[in-house]
Amino acid sequence: MASDIRSYRNMLRVNKHRLDDELEVQSQVMDDISSRLTILNSRTLEANDALKLVEARLFRELKDDSEKLTDKAADALVKQDPERKRAWQAAQAARAEHEDWSGLYDAWKARGFALRELCGLYVAQYFTIDSFTSGRDDRSAHRGGEAQARAERPAYNSRVGLLSGRDENKDEEPAPERVAGRPRRRVIE
Repeated sequence: MASDIRSYRNMLRVNKHRLDDELEVQSQVMDDISSRLTILNSRTLEANDALKLVEARLFRELKDDSEKLTDKAADALVKQDPERKRAWQAAQAARAEHEDWSGLYDAWKARGFALRELCGLYVAQYFTIDSFTSGRDDRSAHRGGEAQARAERPAYNSRVGLLSGRDENKDEEPAPERVAGRPRRRVIE
C-alpha cells in the first residue's frame, strides 16, 4: 500500500513537453485514487465502530463485575485496557492512511488545474519560439538586420518629449503625438 502512494506521488510532477501524455494519465490516476479513498473511508468508519464496540463491551463488563464502580472510574479502566488500546491504534492507523490518500487526492486535483493552465498557455503558443519575439519592433535585429531595425524604429526626442521619425532632413515636420496621456508640447525654435 505504501509503495502505491509513493508511486502516485512520484507522478505528480508535470512534464510540460508531454502535455498529451499527462492529460491521458490524469483522469485515470484520479479515478484510481478516488476508488482507493472510498475503500479507506469505509475502513476508517469500520475501525471507529470496532473501537466503540470494544469500549462499550469493556465498560459493561467492568460495571457488571463491580456495581460500586463509578462511570468515570470505569471509563478510565477501559482506556487502560490492552484490547481497547489495540482497537484505538487500528482506528488511528486507518485514519492516518485515509488522510495520506486524501492529501494525495487534493494534490492530484491541484495538478489537474495546473495542467489546464499549461494547456491554455500551449494553445496561446506560449511555448513556441515566435512567441518570444512577437510584439517587438526589432524582430529583424534577431535575424541580422540590426541597422535596418534601428532605422525603422521611431526615436524618442528627449528635447521635445515625443516620438519622431529618424529622417531629420524631411521638409515637413512629423505631427507630434500624444505621449502617455500628456498634452502635446510646442517646439519653439
